Amino acid sequence: MAGTKYFGGVSSPAGVRSTRTKAAASSNVCESTAARPWEECMVNSRLSTMVVSAITGACVALAVSAYTGGRAETPLLAQAARPAQQNTLTAMDYVQIHNLVASYARGNDTCGNNGYMYADLFTADGSFNSSRNGKLGTPAVGREALAEAAGGGSKKCAKLDRPEGLWIHAIVNLIIEPSADGGATGTSDLVYPSLKGKDFDANHAGHVGGYRYVFAKTPQGWRFKSVVHELEPWAKVGNPRG
Repeated sequence: MAGTKYFGGVSSPAGVRSTRTKAAASSNVCESTAARPWEECMVNSRLSTMVVSAITGACVALAVSAYTGGRAETPLLAQAARPAQQNTLTAMDYVQIHNLVASYARGNDTCGNNGYMYADLFTADGSFNSSRNGKLGTPAVGREALAEAAGGGSKKCAKLDRPEGLWIHAIVNLIIEPSADGGATGTSDLVYPSLKGKDFDANHAGHVGGYRYVFAKTPQGWRFKSVVHELEPWAKVGNPRG
């Protein structure tokens, strides 16, 4: 209807003049005329509001960027800035590694499966070596060499018939640490109980050094990557425990 004003969608006769009408007119209320339909006026008003909101948002973003030194941190950049997390071991990993070390002693002492029980505790390229006076010997590498290191293979477990008795590997004080490659390392002490009143040698009565291990997690479970027996006292080979 010509001459009718719209206030928020409610029409009011043109002849009505009040303070409300003046206030509404000052609040950008659209007036429907032949030259400017009410619908066009409302669309333009909404567009104006969107432009103002966009400008305001851009100003806020610039202010935040200036406050942070102009380097807006994205989730990817934030992740890259964090230090790399160290590998961790689960409770089950610790249990399985402890069982692996116990199996090392049992496989060695019993010469199980002609030494292959011991050998199969290692990775395919795993090795055993020993250190005397700080010098490493010749490593036993691979399944056959490791079986012989346990007294089996071509040796046929003859050590089980030693008249002076069999040295029992009592492995104690095992410490396990995760390594960055997803595996683990470890150390332990080794004790040979005296047999028939005889010790290992004149310098070693019971305690015969210790082991250093490198463990690898394989599809078949935890295995030894390497084992080194160090006969020297720990303090002389740089043991971190002192």
